[in-house]
Order: sequence, then structure tokens, then C-alpha cells
Amino acid sequence: MKHCILLFSLVPLFRVLLAQKPAIDTTAINNWPNVGRGAITDNGRFVFYYIDKAPEGESLVVKSNYGKWEMTFSGISRAAFTHDSRYLIFKTGEKELDILSLGAEKIERIPDVDNFQVPDIKTINFVLYRSASSDQEIIIYNLSTGRRLFCSGVKDYLCGFGGKALLVNENRGENGRSVNCLRLLNLEEDSAKTIWKSPNKRAMAFVFSNKGVGFLVDSKDSQSRYQVWYYESGFDTAVMVGDNRSFGLQEGYDISSGGLKFSDDGQSIFVNLKRVSNVEGAGDRAIHMQVWSYKDPKIKPVQEEEAVNNSACIAVVNIRKRVVQMVLQNDERIFALSGPWAIIGKDLGRYGVFESGWNSAAQQSYRLVNLETRVSKELRHHVRNPTGGISLSPNGRWVVYYDVDKHNYFSYNVVTGKLKGITSGCHTIWIDYIKHYPEPSLAFSLSSAKWLENDRAVLIYDNYDIWKIDPEGIKAPVNITNGYGKRNHIRFSFLNDGDPSRVVNFGNSSASYVRAINLENKDRGFFKIDIRHCGDPQLLSMGPYVYGEWEGHFYYNYPPIKAANANCFLVMRMSSTEAPNYFVSTDLKLFSRVSNIAPQRKYNWLTTTLLRWRTFNGTYCSGILYKPEDFDIRKKYPVIFDYYEDRSDELNLFVRPGTSTGSINIPWFVSKGYLVFVPDIHYSIGHPGESAYNCVVSAALFLSRKAYVDSRRLGIQGHSFGGFETNYIVTHTGIFAAACSAAGFCDLISFYGSIARGSYPMFWAESIQGRLGVTPWNGEQLYLENSPVLKASAVTTPLLLMHNKGDNIVPFAQAVEFFTALRRLGKTAWLLQYDGSDHFVEGRDQSLDYTLKMTQFFNHYLRDMQIPNWMKN
Repeated sequence: MKHCILLFSLVPLFRVLLAQKPAIDTTAINNWPNVGRGAITDNGRFVFYYIDKAPEGESLVVKSNYGKWEMTFSGISRAAFTHDSRYLIFKTGEKELDILSLGAEKIERIPDVDNFQVPDIKTINFVLYRSASSDQEIIIYNLSTGRRLFCSGVKDYLCGFGGKALLVNENRGENGRSVNCLRLLNLEEDSAKTIWKSPNKRAMAFVFSNKGVGFLVDSKDSQSRYQVWYYESGFDTAVMVGDNRSFGLQEGYDISSGGLKFSDDGQSIFVNLKRVSNVEGAGDRAIHMQVWSYKDPKIKPVQEEEAVNNSACIAVVNIRKRVVQMVLQNDERIFALSGPWAIIGKDLGRYGVFESGWNSAAQQSYRLVNLETRVSKELRHHVRNPTGGISLSPNGRWVVYYDVDKHNYFSYNVVTGKLKGITSGCHTIWIDYIKHYPEPSLAFSLSSAKWLENDRAVLIYDNYDIWKIDPEGIKAPVNITNGYGKRNHIRFSFLNDGDPSRVVNFGNSSASYVRAINLENKDRGFFKIDIRHCGDPQLLSMGPYVYGEWEGHFYYNYPPIKAANANCFLVMRMSSTEAPNYFVSTDLKLFSRVSNIAPQRKYNWLTTTLLRWRTFNGTYCSGILYKPEDFDIRKKYPVIFDYYEDRSDELNLFVRPGTSTGSINIPWFVSKGYLVFVPDIHYSIGHPGESAYNCVVSAALFLSRKAYVDSRRLGIQGHSFGGFETNYIVTHTGIFAAACSAAGFCDLISFYGSIARGSYPMFWAESIQGRLGVTPWNGEQLYLENSPVLKASAVTTPLLLMHNKGDNIVPFAQAVEFFTALRRLGKTAWLLQYDGSDHFVEGRDQSLDYTLKMTQFFNHYLRDMQIPNWMKN
């Protein structure tokens, strides 16, 4: 009993201690430390990671995973481990290179270094570095023997053949004259060979295949300026394999600089082409005008933008036959490349996809081209939904794609030309059901599809599980996660999705690690699956964390890294209350802490709770309630609602404090005593505004029943689509005491006819986020219903608008239209516009000003604080 009395007597003391923590301010934001990129040695025994301590800059921490050895360095621009796991190479200052012996404090310092490179070679430890005092001297330093090889007159260099060779582009003196030459250095055998030289031509644009070297030579010949050369082991010297006089190249085109790339099989070299124009200008008296045609595949401003940024046409040089074949025109691009086969389709550009739903000239079609025989086969015509992509198997045997109309994946045999449905026996849904767009989109993009060795099977995700699909369509599809994901509301994906290799090679094991997220409670973690057998995945770990990778409303991109020669992972982990830090794990079950950055402990931080409530249409919705660390249930708090589609997956995400650039920065407001609620928005086709109203307003009424919520002091804020939702909500209810709308739409009819990003507004309204599903001529009432400007007279909520003239996504005219309507009607409204900013507020000073003005605005209306001068004017 005495212990209980003592415990209760300490509760007020705890609250006092918590209350003593300061709120997050500009000083905290400017000095907030954050862990950055990390790496692990091949043997898994050492790691390094960066800490960004603004404004001091980055520091580098290197430490042992199996002891107390640790060192920290400041001002490190770049670092790399050697492959024998013995050294860390890094630059200190401007012109010094340090070689640290791992596990010891021995540092070899090399002065006068401009930059360095650690070749990707497993057998010998080399470091290459360029002299700072002589930018044409490089040194090849063998760390194992201590020997240094000096190369002078080096213009540039490139490592190849798995780091075993170095191609050096030199200018040397021979017989009293200057000669440009290429030397190929064998780093394993410590030998060198000159493969090309010329007194008056220069070599450039070097590229390695697995067995050869390709490069361009500037011949300074007006008839054929750029030539393609090739060298491989066994050649005496490099040979020219193509120029603009080679067989197969169309008249009017010439090889241009850059763009050199080998085909996967190393038998061909891709080159850029340029048109040779002999057309003379019409002079100053020419009429400067444009013709916009209804037959244009893209609207005229898009054509002009892409004409400036467009890459040249592409041709392929057959090394053995020395034939140059044009592969791509200006309006095409390569979607997939495997062996001699290439999938080529229209280059819809950045914005062409926006018209693919109705403009046949902008709809996708594909052809399969054999780069050796130049045989071309049409694959698909007028694909309605190109966003799902198309996949060519690594060995070039199969083309796989999804047919939106037939709800089935198909395979195309590149040899026989046979087309076959391969997923008709799967009782699942391949379309992403969460976004609920009128235009169907796949649960994942085929461009990242994984294949088993020798093209035996392709691995495809549905909304939860992973399927092994036989491209021949003979073996029945296998749900290798056994439906476990669907049964338990868990979504699986391969741990190595960031790996550029598309082949899943397990060697003697068929086990693979997969990431997992529980869509109900938002826990994340890891499982192990067996590719060869169908069965429930083996749980390794799940918890209230985020593991380094995130591509949602906020962005992190630090996926787990596996040591090359050990079963050891370097993992970044965070939660809503724990800043991102690095951990190591040998089994993805238990994690040992590596870094310990915890700036949030100094401030009145936040906690998160996942809440569920019933909306007006009877369905249930989820949302995140952010509360200050010093939350007192006896008090009443003002609430700001922040929203943008579904965001409850952010429950365990660490939101770094900062200035607001569009939406509110949640830690900033929570630490100042606000509650912030982030509701999911569930949409019905044709009614995006009503859907937002249904979820946000029902959430507000739900929270208003909580004893700790001040129902008279509720505010809302949204950016972009969230800005549109804010505009809609304030024209349909007066329950909110203040609202801030940033870069939002207000008039879907005028927006629909604008040319922001080409035909994006039409695509947005009909097919994706707008979710109207119809044109204004087929659904006039829907466009009127979702145009808040027409209901401006109903606004009773004080409204702060932010929109910038440089916005290339939502035209600034949308904010002007809404503001002038509110002004004409005598409504309480302000508009902030920042010069030099676009869809977001750019720059530290401008974003700070926006943050402070928005804070003052909410403080005045949700806390009865003094009105700032800028609101008085």
C-alpha cells in the first residue's frame, strides 16, 4: 500500500519534468542531427554511417560490430570499405586521403589528393586516386604490397571487368610529338597494353562489357565526326566498328557524342544519333506562330518542352558485322532489354500518359526487336493502361504483361510467337484496391518483376502475397506465401527490391527474406519464405517500426544492407517516438544497436495512437492521433486535422521536425500543445469532395466527444489535393474555427481546361486522383459539385490560402479565383504567394516565413492569441 501511495505521489512530478521540455523551435530545426547513409564490410564486422549535424555538416562514424572500437571523423566527403574488410578509405579536408586500418587507430594519410576510387575487385586491395596538384596524374596504390604505379598525362579513366582492369586515357609524348592513347591496365597481373593511339584524334565516352571495351573517337572529320571503336582480349589493338558511313545507317543521321552502352550479351553497342539538318532559316521576316492541331499526339507546349530536353535517336552497332541499325526514333524508347531482344514502345514523355485514355495517338504500343537480325514483331497495340509496364525475361525468352480488360497476365514466347494467359487460375486481384481510381492500376509495376534462374518463373505480387508464375503456362500458378498475407492482412515484398538484378538466385538454398507490413495495426518486419514450396512464411520479427524504406507522404530510402560474405545486415530502424538509428542483425530477429541519435528526447516530442471510427456512410475509417509527450488528459486541446488520401501507414514513421513547405510539420505543432489528427480518406468514384467531407468531418465529430478535445477549437489544413479537400470542406460545414489551404484546386471546370503539365488536369479529373471517371460533358453535375468556388458564399471559416505563381502542377489562377470570390463576398481570407517557389514553398527563409504565419494564424483562431500585424492589414 505504501508503494502505491508513493507511485501516485510521483505522477505529478513526472508531469512537471515532462512539461519542462521546450517546444521545437527554429534553433532545434536548424541543429537537428540525423543519421544518413551507412555501409557494412563484406565480412560483416565493421560498419560506418554519417551523422548530419546541421549547420556543422556531416561527421562519419566507423565502429566494430563485435567490440567497443569506434572512431569519428568530421568533414568527410566520401568513404568506402575495401573488399578484404581491412581498411576504410576516405577524404578529409580538401586534399587529403586517409586509409584507416579497421580495428586499430593506424591511419595512413596521403596528401595532395583530388578524388579517389576503390575498384570493385575481390582479390586485390587497390585504391585509385588523382593528384590535386596535377589533374592529369593518377596513382594506383596496391594496399597489399604497398606498391604505387604513377600514370601521368591522364585525362580520365574507368574501371572495368569487375574492377580487374583500368582503362586510362592519356596524352603522351612520342618522337617529339603529342599523342592521345588508351592503355588497358590489368590490375591483377600488373601489366598494361596500349589499345589505341592517335596524334590528332581524341577518345571519349568509354564503356565496359563483361569482355570488351567500347569508346567513341572524335575524328574531326566533317563527313564522319564520331566513330565507334571496340577492343577485347586477343585483339592487337582496338578496331573501328561503326561510323555514319556504315551499312544500315539511314541517310540524314550521324553518330553523336555520349549515350554509349553495351547490350546485355555484349555483342552490340548502343549509340546516340542526331539529325543532320540542311534547312536554312527564313530570316527576320518569317512569321512566328504555331498551329495547334487536334491530331497532335501531345499538346504543343509539351512538344516544345520535350524538344528541348529530348535525347537523340538511338542506333545499335553490331560489333561482329559492323552494321549500324537505327533502333529508336525520337518518339520511342526502350522499355526492356535482354540479350539480343529489345522491347520498344512510344516515348510518351513526362506527360504523354495523361492522354492515353482517350487519344489514340498517345496510346502505348510495343514491338519486339532482335538487335542482331533486325526482325521486328508487333506485340500490343493501343494499351489503355501503360502504367503497369511490361517485362522481358533476363534471358530474353519471354515477354510478360498485364491485360487490364481481361484481368490476366499474359506471356509471349519470343521464339514461337505464341501468346498465352498465365494467371487465369489465380483467385486473386492484381489491381491496387486501396487507391480506388477509375483507371485501374496494378498492385506493383512489372518493371521491377523478379525472375528465377533460366527464366523458369516470374514472381509477381498481388495486394498481399507473392506468386510464382510459369511463363509457359503449363504449371499452375503457386502462391508461395500460401495466402498468409491475405489471411492476416499482411503485404509482402522482397527485401532486395532495390537490387538492380532482376534474377533471384538462391544457390543451394531456396530461402529468401521478405519485408512485411500489417495493414491493420501498421506493424512492420521480416519473414522468411521458401521459393520452391508453398507454405506459410516463417515470422522473423514484427513490431511498431519502419525499417529504412519509405515512399509515402514523407521519404526515407535506406533499405537494409547485407554483408557480401556474411549473414549480417545493417538495418535502419525508427518509430514515431524513436529517431532513425542503425542496428545490425544476423537473423532479422534480434537487432543490436549501432548508433544512438535521439534529439527528440530534448524536446516536448509526440506519441501516436491509431484510432478507428464510423463515418457518415456507415463504413469504418482509421487515422493517427498525434499527442504531445506532456499530454494531460485533464486538459482540453485544440486539434488540427491534416490529410492527404490514406496515411495511416505513417503510424510508426519518425517525422523529422522542420519548416512547412506545403502541409503542416506535425512535430512543430504538436510540441506547441496542439493535437494533430491524420485521417484516412476513403473515396467513392465521382465524389472526391464528399468523400473527404465524409471522413474528415466525421472524424472531427468523433474526436469532439473526447474529454481532452476542445470542440470549439478545431482547425484543418491540406496541401495540393489536400488543399482542394480543405476548400471543399469549408464550403460545406462551419464546424472548424480555422482552415489553411495550400496549392489546392477550387474550380474543376477551369482546371480541367488548363494545360498544367500537358493534359494532366484532364487525366487527374477523369482517371486518377480526382476520381470523377467522366468528362465535364458526360458528368457536368459532378464537376459543379466538386468546384468549391461555386459554394464560396457558404464559407464561414477564416481561411488562409497559400499558392505560388510558379506552381506547375496546380495553376496559381486556382487560388486567385477562390480568393477573389471570397473577397467579393466579404469572407475572412488571406492569400500568401512566394516569389521563386512552385508547388511547394522553396528555401529556408520562405518556408520559415510560411511556417510562422501559419502558426500565428492557427494560434489566433484556435487559442485566442494576439492577431499578428500581417492579418490586420
